[in-house]
Amino acid sequence: MTLLTGDKVVLAPDGSVAAIRPAPGREDIPVRVTRQDESTLVLPQDALPLITDGTLDRSLFDVGQLSRPEYDRFAGTPLIVTYEDGRTTARSDLRAEPDVELRTALDVVDADALTLAEESDASVWETLTESDTDDALLTAAPGIATVSLDRIVETTLDTSTAQVGAPAAWAQGLDGTGTTIAVLDTGISADHGDFENKVKLAENFTDSPGTDDVDGHGTHVASIAAGTGARSDGTYRGVAPGADLLNGKVIGDDGFALDSWIIAGMEWAADSGADIINMSLGVPPAQGPDPMADAVDRISEETGALFVVAAGNRGPGSGTVLSPGTADTALTVGSVGKDDEISNFSSAGPRTADGALKPEITAPGSDIGAAVVEGSRIDLIGTPVADGYAAIDGTSMAAPHVAGAAAILAQARPDWTGEQIKNALTSSTAALDGPAPTQQGTGRLDIERALTQTVTTDTTTLDFGAVEYPSEQADPVRRTLTFRNAGDSDTTLSLALTTTGPHGAAPEGLFTLDADEITVPAGGEASVETTAVPAAGGGETGHYGVFVTATGDDQQVRSAGTVELEPEYFDLTLDITGRDGGPPPFTFIKVVDLSDGAQSWEGTVDGTYTKRVAAGDHLLQVEADHRPDGTTTGIDIALAPHVTVSADTTMEIDLTDAREVDVAAPGAEELVQLVPAWEATDAETGLHHSEMTFLPDHPDGVRTLSLGEARASTDLVHKFASHHAKEDGSGTSYLYREGDGWPTGLVNRPAAGDMAELTARVGGAAPGTIGELTVQPEGSISPMSLLLDLPAEAVVRLQGGIAWSLLLMQWDANDESTATYWVPGRRAAGGDRYTETMNVGVFGPTIGEWEGVFQENGDLIGRLAPFIDGAGNVGGATSDWSAALYREGELFAEFGEDEGFVQIGIPEGEAEYRLVSTAERGHLGYSTVSTEVTVDWTFTAAPSEEYEQIAGPLAVRYSPDLALDSTAPAKKKLTVPLTVTGGEAAFLTVEASFDQGESWEELKVHTKDTGDLVYVHNPAAGGSVSLRATAEDADGNRSVQT
Repeated sequence: MTLLTGDKVVLAPDGSVAAIRPAPGREDIPVRVTRQDESTLVLPQDALPLITDGTLDRSLFDVGQLSRPEYDRFAGTPLIVTYEDGRTTARSDLRAEPDVELRTALDVVDADALTLAEESDASVWETLTESDTDDALLTAAPGIATVSLDRIVETTLDTSTAQVGAPAAWAQGLDGTGTTIAVLDTGISADHGDFENKVKLAENFTDSPGTDDVDGHGTHVASIAAGTGARSDGTYRGVAPGADLLNGKVIGDDGFALDSWIIAGMEWAADSGADIINMSLGVPPAQGPDPMADAVDRISEETGALFVVAAGNRGPGSGTVLSPGTADTALTVGSVGKDDEISNFSSAGPRTADGALKPEITAPGSDIGAAVVEGSRIDLIGTPVADGYAAIDGTSMAAPHVAGAAAILAQARPDWTGEQIKNALTSSTAALDGPAPTQQGTGRLDIERALTQTVTTDTTTLDFGAVEYPSEQADPVRRTLTFRNAGDSDTTLSLALTTTGPHGAAPEGLFTLDADEITVPAGGEASVETTAVPAAGGGETGHYGVFVTATGDDQQVRSAGTVELEPEYFDLTLDITGRDGGPPPFTFIKVVDLSDGAQSWEGTVDGTYTKRVAAGDHLLQVEADHRPDGTTTGIDIALAPHVTVSADTTMEIDLTDAREVDVAAPGAEELVQLVPAWEATDAETGLHHSEMTFLPDHPDGVRTLSLGEARASTDLVHKFASHHAKEDGSGTSYLYREGDGWPTGLVNRPAAGDMAELTARVGGAAPGTIGELTVQPEGSISPMSLLLDLPAEAVVRLQGGIAWSLLLMQWDANDESTATYWVPGRRAAGGDRYTETMNVGVFGPTIGEWEGVFQENGDLIGRLAPFIDGAGNVGGATSDWSAALYREGELFAEFGEDEGFVQIGIPEGEAEYRLVSTAERGHLGYSTVSTEVTVDWTFTAAPSEEYEQIAGPLAVRYSPDLALDSTAPAKKKLTVPLTVTGGEAAFLTVEASFDQGESWEELKVHTKDTGDLVYVHNPAAGGSVSLRATAEDADGNRSVQT
């Protein structure tokens, strides 16, 4: 994949980084690879300041995100670039880039949705950035505000009307008539009987055809909000059945959406006159710019529309509310069941960025019956409740209850803004007994009270923020709560507080009111001061909530708030001195909490850094640039593996104490790349951390500094790999050195006699194919690679005494990955010479530890690898693949979506099964041999709960001595050794065809001391040989492969 900088990252099949290819002109830029939570971030050095200051979304460098298959359709990376107000030059310059495609303009957030082409180089990066003349650090180019990954967004569906008081509104003649609800979702099936003449406008913002709802989610949501229930004679009518609908299809038929599609739909809905915009969708909040949440706030402010957004289904843990439900102006909705208990899937607050209260309200979201599209995904996973209706769960279902309620309120109060409707709905809720404000907001939706109540508040929530430890010393935090009375008589309200905390109620006195009673004049307002008093917490820590309930004169006005009393956290300050005695021009700092694995990384440009960290043990990494003339000429890396923080702490880190990393290969080779890395595994927590940096040969070198030893439970290992070659690219050598702890300086200078020699024979059977041969020491996280025009034979020298594994990735002329093969680590001593052959035929299936047919939990599982190479190297190749499973001679199931993979539940009882698979690749252009492989396995199986491999399937591997293009001499007798995998063959025949399968002749199987073999008399030049093997085991299970 291509990063924003133009650098390319190659991933191994397991998702790890196999190689980094710098863009032309960027060969001297260091690149870090760091794991953060479940993400692998590949961070070019010059991008770090822009990530740190919030200009760049770090997801742009998260290779796990970038490699999601949903992005394949774009042939590049989808971006959202926001611009500073009035700066049109930046927009026009970026649009003019040949490697940039404009998908849509997002005027509401002064942004463009763009696609960065896969083949792009560094030119787009150069347009987005400029060099700071003082210290050569990059900054955003004039006019560029932020650059974000156009994120993948999904519906908030987990794997009613009477409850919220809608019938009382209907009895008053209020059903949303005259209002408009926009449903931004998967579309609406307008031909369902519940939407006749209701959908006034429809627009498609996705790459799926039309505005109809194939998925079914949008129809279900629209039904809850405003369906008429006509098909069920009113039983499943929506909350506001009189409201009009706008159908904004922002999620494709495959359930996939982008931020930009949704933002465009939001703008369209507001421009089309929507009063309420329902968004039952979400994505984890970005660590950096969040254009979708920004769009909610801007459109709300500019148009007065109310966005009703599902909180998400990541609960019950705290801090799990999804974007755009994190937007300030969004009315964010959690879910309750029919018993008013919080649904276990409902995302909870607070908002992670600042501790603000989210969600603000809850509504029914469990087991909700509503309209369903026949044959859709929702039809398949839902529980049928009536003809044309199904019940499903999710905050997706809760949100449209609130959207419908907002429409009813808009009908009753046509002069109200979206903000006023939001405040009225949240201040009139029904209290839920027990859940904290971060779970229920102010409470569960109550439409009847919202309509009858004349007093509301001027704010949805009371956010007291986070109070630093020790909270006993903190000043009180005050918030003003204003009540407004729309009635024609004064209203006197009694005020009461209810509190929550981690272990029940909050400590006495943590929250206070400055009055127990307040009178709100008719048509006027009155205020009360609510205060969080951290000193009253008595040293307790955690999230504490408060409900303020004002009652009297048939009013019950509710508000809610939250405060975080910070756990035992302290300031950790680093004062860093660079190798020249002054502050380094840029320093990368990583902090790992060894108790829970939480980690953060940031950059600093002045050599000072302060961060709040939890009390306890931490690991620190400091990596500083040396830039005597504005260009990085050296790197210093310091590691403090065990820093105990129990008070505000300042550490002096003096990089003048660092010492050189001296690595050299025997001979004339120069250093091409150095990869210093470390891994730490903690026996107490089981947590694993790692970091590696790909460094060019800096003129002033790399130096390291150890700042102490790891704690007793932590196994810390340093791992230094290096790639050396002559100036013309020949004489490639790879060195590796590892040891305990982190070193202050390191020397690795093996002698010529310490090196082993590997000859790598790498096949290729079509013009234009490229091989990326990655060489990796056993236990290392530091891969190094060679690019080869295939076929090729490469001789490399490897430091002896180390097991080196090989990973080959083949790319076609369009730089698309087509094949992968892996050779496990082989430990060779200095002076040894050996050869490995990869990607040479004959290609065919195998049975191994992971390949074959298995069963578990009542499922039959097939993992087929039809293109194992002639040496038996594990791996495979892309193809058009399909399979069929037969049971007792009858077709049972067909497969084809997930290449090489079969999984399906099978009935009770032992039965004969037959699995037939075909893989074709000749038409794909990357190989001219083994263009079609068919496997036909017959075996007996019965469902089992235990994981086990099913006996019976056999595979035959052919290993003739072929040229690197998998050809053999014409008109010669060729010896073809045979290897049976999966068991022993009681019966084996091999046939050959010289007319591509039109006719076959049997070959005699010869048994030699070295094993079985057959002889093939090759045809004339230009001819071909096809092979077919039939094998049976002692139990009569039959396998045929062609």
